[in-house]
Order: sequence, then structure tokens, then C-alpha cells
Amino acid sequence: MLSKNIRFLGDYVRKFFQLPFIQELRRKHPLIFDFLRRRLTLRHFTGLPLLLLIGVFVFNAVMLTEIAEEVVNSERMTG
Repeated sequence: MLSKNIRFLGDYVRKFFQLPFIQELRRKHPLIFDFLRRRLTLRHFTGLPLLLLIGVFVFNAVMLTEIAEEVVNSERMTG
């Protein structure tokens, strides 16, 4: 199930980079698009998997910070 979703995501990224206006931007800014292509690849861990892992880590850190702030600022703690 997960591998189907990953393949679907890879197909979606490939189709995105084949759009005509994206191809035009790619011709104008090859370095930026080369960086994005490497960052969104599924073939290496340093591509999309690492980007998703960093995203999950940042999301968890933000949520933990919000929960801690709510606990510290609750009425029982301030009383």
C-alpha cells in the first residue's frame, strides 16, 4: 500500500516537471530546477524521503512546543 503511494507521488512529481510552463522555467533557471529535481527524487535517501522526514520532525517540534506552552499557561499552573 505504501509503495503504491510512493510510486504515485513519484509519478506526480515527474508529470509536474513535464508541464510546458515548468519546462520553460527550467530552460531559464537550470540550476534551481536541477536542485529541485535532486531534492524531489525517490531514488536516494537525501531526496524526497529526507525532505519528508525533516518536515515530520519540524511538525512534531512545533506541536510539542504548542502543547508545552498550553500546559505552562494553563490556569492550574499559573495559580
